Amino acid sequence: MPPTISAHIVVRDPERALDWYVKVFGAEERSRIPLPGGKVMTIEVAIGNSTVMVADELPDRGSSRR
Repeated sequence: MPPTISAHIVVRDPERALDWYVKVFGAEERSRIPLPGGKVMTIEVAIGNSTVMVADELPDRGSSRR
């Protein structure tokens, strides 16, 4: 079965978001790309057969919540 969703979500606190996804959806972290200063470029998360990418806000790089 093909994935049902593939999303890239920008949030202020990806660790908190990941904790919530694990608790609510049974998500599993697949990989992570950390940045200097404790920020996260992306965390790849599996939720069922779907992949969700969660990233920190990086306004200086053009990435922020809307």
